[in-house]
Amino acid sequence: MRVLLTGATGFVGSHVLARLLRDGDHSVAVVLRAASARWRIADLLGRVHVIEGDLARASELAEPVGRFSPEAVLHLAWGHVADREQSPLLQVDNVRDTVQLVTLAHSAGARHFLGAGSQAEYGPCPHGIDEGQPTRPSTPYGIAKLCAGLLAEQMCRALDMRYAWFRIFSAYGPMDLPTTMISRVGRALLSGERPATTRGDQLWDYLYVADAAEAIHGVLEEPAARGVFNLGSGRVQTIRSVIERLRDLIRPGAELGLGELAYGPDQLMHLEANVERVRRTIGWEAVTDLDTGLSNTVAWLRRVQGS
Repeated sequence: MRVLLTGATGFVGSHVLARLLRDGDHSVAVVLRAASARWRIADLLGRVHVIEGDLARASELAEPVGRFSPEAVLHLAWGHVADREQSPLLQVDNVRDTVQLVTLAHSAGARHFLGAGSQAEYGPCPHGIDEGQPTRPSTPYGIAKLCAGLLAEQMCRALDMRYAWFRIFSAYGPMDLPTTMISRVGRALLSGERPATTRGDQLWDYLYVADAAEAIHGVLEEPAARGVFNLGSGRVQTIRSVIERLRDLIRPGAELGLGELAYGPDQLMHLEANVERVRRTIGWEAVTDLDTGLSNTVAWLRRVQGS
């Protein structure tokens, strides 16, 4: 299949690109901005068609995307991630880019449009979440993801394109952003620091990034897979237990600053994905247990920090 991928330089996107290329079944083009940090996919760039451009200027992409003639568009790009709680005006840009990309995909002849949403689309929920859960996002990031997904769905229906949307629950693993909880705490412990954290009472569903990539690849390859899919492990862990397991992998017995950070006003205390729909549709389930995933993450952190 000829696949156009956006967001290939990002955390999840880089793992998805590696999965798309693994078996040699796909011809892949990636849209890259000139300023994109490409370190995550440096070893893969020689195997893909690179389209230089910016989704904000979609008209400039029409000619090179048309020449590539994708059968499917896989939209994982999302700007202003670091500011996702604070910048509603910037989040609007992401909604616009998604809408423009659906139009571009259709014009280029694509029959499938798949995009990455977020657990944040649901908002607070004290129990496990299936795809029928009412969406009540409480942050600009979650609202923008929901809007982008709904608009893309409506457009795909009108344009007779297959639509799939992934609501991803707390992905982690090698090459993650340094600001996420697992990455931040792991880096601090490797540097001999005492990481400050919340009390860690939150119950969260952590999904190893390679498992997320496998699910996205599976849905892409199944023409009957349509609509919204939760991607998570289907199991919850307290944040405290995740931090302690991370500590025990790096510096057993090291002191932790549990409770030194206050919960934020929008702190989600329970994030648990019901993944029955994706399991029934493509036979997927997360196969990487938390200890293995954390061990792989720590091994990568040791390499990049030289410790």
